[in-house]
Amino acid sequence: MANLAVFGMGYVGSITAACFASKGHHVIGVDVNPDKIELLRRGEPTVAEPGLRELVSSSVRKGKLCVTQSVDDAVSRSDISFVTVGTPPRRNGDVELDALRSVLSEIGHSLKKNRRFHTIVVRSTVLPGTTASVALPLLVESSGLHPGKDFAIYFNPEFLREGSSVRDFHEPPYVIIGGNGFGQNNPLRSLWASMDINAPIFELKFEEAEMLKYASNAFHAAKVVFANEVGAICKDLSVDGQRVMEIFVKDTQLNTSPRYLMPGFSFGGSCLPKDVSALTYLAKSLDVSTPLLNSLMVSNDVHLMRAARMVLETGKRKVCLVGLGFKEGTDDVRNSPAVLLAEHLIGKGLEITIFDRIVQPEYLVGRNKQFLDMTLPHLLSHLRPNLANAIAEAEVIVVCAGDPEIEKLLIGRHEKKVIDLVGLRQIKHSGNGYAGIAW
Repeated sequence: MANLAVFGMGYVGSITAACFASKGHHVIGVDVNPDKIELLRRGEPTVAEPGLRELVSSSVRKGKLCVTQSVDDAVSRSDISFVTVGTPPRRNGDVELDALRSVLSEIGHSLKKNRRFHTIVVRSTVLPGTTASVALPLLVESSGLHPGKDFAIYFNPEFLREGSSVRDFHEPPYVIIGGNGFGQNNPLRSLWASMDINAPIFELKFEEAEMLKYASNAFHAAKVVFANEVGAICKDLSVDGQRVMEIFVKDTQLNTSPRYLMPGFSFGGSCLPKDVSALTYLAKSLDVSTPLLNSLMVSNDVHLMRAARMVLETGKRKVCLVGLGFKEGTDDVRNSPAVLLAEHLIGKGLEITIFDRIVQPEYLVGRNKQFLDMTLPHLLSHLRPNLANAIAEAEVIVVCAGDPEIEKLLIGRHEKKVIDLVGLRQIKHSGNGYAGIAW
C-alpha cells in the first residue's frame, strides 16, 4: 500500500484522503486550520457529504488516516503528495494561486531536507499552463532538486459533484493524469490502478489535462443555461419544457453523444443556421431573453473569420480550398462555411482554386444552386477537375472537408502551407507549415 499526503482538508482534499484511506492506503492529511485537524483526529469529516463520515471514522479508527499541520512530517512519511488547496476566483475572473504557491514552496523546502524521490500531484483546479509554468519552477527553486531525477510532478484533476462525491471518486468516467513525459514507472498511474476502478486512465500533456477540467465544467454550465433558455421559450408558449428536454436527451446518436463535440470548422447547411435563427426570432417575439442561443450564430461567424484570418496571415495569394459542401459527403452548399470562406478570400483579392469530389455545379438545382450563384457566381473559373491540379497551383491549401486523397498528396509537400479545418490525423503533427484551426 502507498504512503500518501493530502495537502488541504477542504472539500476535495477530505474526499481524496478518505477515499484513498478506505482502500487501505496510508494517508496523512495536512492543513493549516487547527479546527479541521482536530475534527479529523476525532474521526469527523470537515465537510458534510453522504458517506464521508463513515469513511473518515473507519479510516481514522484503523490507523489508515491521520493528520498533521507539519509539512516536513507529511513529506518525510509519504511518497506521493496531493495538493488540493483552494484556487478561488479573483475579481477579474482569474484564479488566485497564493495558497497553491505557498504549499508547493513548503513542499519544495521539505524535499530539500529529505533528499528522497517524491511525487507531487496538483489536484487543485488551475488554468492551462499553471503546472508547467508555476508549480514546476517553484518546486525546482524551493528544493534545488531536478525534476525527473529527484521528484516527479503531475496534474490529476478531480470530477467530483457535491452530494455524490464519494461515489464519483470510486466510479469516475476516467482518470486523467497530466505530465510532461511518461515512462514505464509512473507512480500515480500505479496508485490509481491499485484502486480497482472500472475506468480508463488517460495520460495527457499538462495543458491538455488542465484544459479538460475547464472544458468539462464550462460544458456543464452551457447545458444548464441551454435547457433553461429552451424552458423559458416553452413556458411562454404553454409548452412543457421539462417534457421536451426529457425526450431530447433520449437521442444518444446526436443530442447526448460525441457528435458535434470535436473542434473543427463552422457549422452550415440548410438546417442549423435556419433553425437557430428562427428559434432566436421566436424568443425575441415573445420578449424572452436568450443570451446563449443568441450567441450561437455570432460565435459561428467569428470562427469562420478565424479561419479566414489564418489564411490571410500567411501572406500568400494563391489558395486552394479542398471541399465546398457544408459537410463531408454531401453536395449541399447552402450556408456552407467553405463557400462563405471562399467568398471572403476572393473579396480580399486572393486567387482561389477549389476542388470538391462531390459538388458538381451542373447538377445543382433549387435553393442549393441559388445560394451558390449568389455567393460564388464565377465558381466554374475556380473549380479544378482533380485534387492534384488544384494543389499544384496553390501556395496554401485549406482543408475544409475530408478527402480520400488529401493526406497522401500532402505528406512530404513541405513547400506548401496547410491550414486544416477538419483534423487530418496523419499530418496533424507534421509541422512544416501545417496549422490546425483549433489544435
